[in-house]
This record gives sequence, structure tokens and C-alpha cells, in this order.
Amino acid sequence: VAHTRAEERLSRLEEAVNGLTAVQRRVEETVRDLAESMGRFETRMQRSEDRLNKVVGRTLEMEYREKAHAFFGRWLRWPRVVSFNDLWDELEAGLSPEEFADLRVLDLIVTGRPRRHGNVSEDIWLAVEVSAVIDTGNIERARRRAGLLQKAGFPAVPVVVGEVAVPEVEVETRTHHIAVLQDGSSSFWEEALTAWIPSAAA
Repeated sequence: VAHTRAEERLSRLEEAVNGLTAVQRRVEETVRDLAESMGRFETRMQRSEDRLNKVVGRTLEMEYREKAHAFFGRWLRWPRVVSFNDLWDELEAGLSPEEFADLRVLDLIVTGRPRRHGNVSEDIWLAVEVSAVIDTGNIERARRRAGLLQKAGFPAVPVVVGEVAVPEVEVETRTHHIAVLQDGSSSFWEEALTAWIPSAAA
């Protein structure tokens, strides 16, 4: 009798363990499902944020294009936005097809005479990259495209414009002499001008 009871208790214990094992499997499956759902949610959120940043970037570009005198007037006298088409022939003649294609997607080209630099006797050109969030990619593109403008014969300074910036931007802009317009404030203009326009340092 005692042996039978022991077997019954052992059987009940095995059933309980099997039940717990099944519950654990269901919990693990639920956790996996939740993790997958969170991953999909985060992906959708990132896509939404990317789309929003693109919209904000386009809006900023339009604002800077329409009010170039207000934003760039702190640096230049008589600033004006120049259409790429107006420079087409000179740029195409001075650049390789790949370079020409790269420069064609520059966000803004602005020209004017530097303020407080009487020794600069000609207009200079700003290679402006506009983004809601300024990152190192914007800096590299502005730097590269300013170099292409210079190669084609236009004295150019790289500029990045945006509302906020990732932490690495300050070091990168200072290191590579990139002028910044961020949320209404400006920085590194003098450093960028003297680094990219030799006559400004004279």
C-alpha cells in the first residue's frame, strides 16, 4: 500500500512538473512574441522618425532658401541663393561626371561678400547642407562639396544647418573648419572662412 501511495505521489509530482514545464514554455513564447512586437514597434518608430526628420529638413531648406538674407546676412553682405543651373556650364567643365553628380544634390548654394573682411575682394560661396539633425554625414558632405566648388573655381566654405546636432558634431566641425547654423545660433564661421579662403587670413 505504501509503495502504491508513493507511486501515486510521484505520478502527481511528475504531472505538476510537466504542467510547470508547459507554463514555462508558454511564458517563454509570450516573451519572444513581446520581444518581436517591440522590435517591430521600434522599427516603425524609427521609420516614422526618419520620415519626420526628412519633412523637417525639407521645411528648413525652404526656410533658409527663402530667407537667406536673414540667416546668412550675419556672415555675408548681399547674400543670395544661386540656382545650380546658373553654374551648370562652369561646374560641368571643371569636374568629373561623378563629382558633378555629387555636387548637383547639394542642398543650397549661397553667395555674397564676407562681412568685416575688406581684404576679401570677391564674392564667396557657401556649400550648405541642411538637416533636421546635424550629423557627421552632413559634415562630410558639406566639406566634400565645398571642395568640389573650389575645384571648379568658386571660393567656397562648407556650412551645415539644422535644429539639433549629434554629440560628435562640435569636434568634427571644429576639426574640419565647418561653419554651423543651429537653431538660430552660429559657430565656427571665422575659423571656416580663414581656413577655406586664404585671402581672409591675410
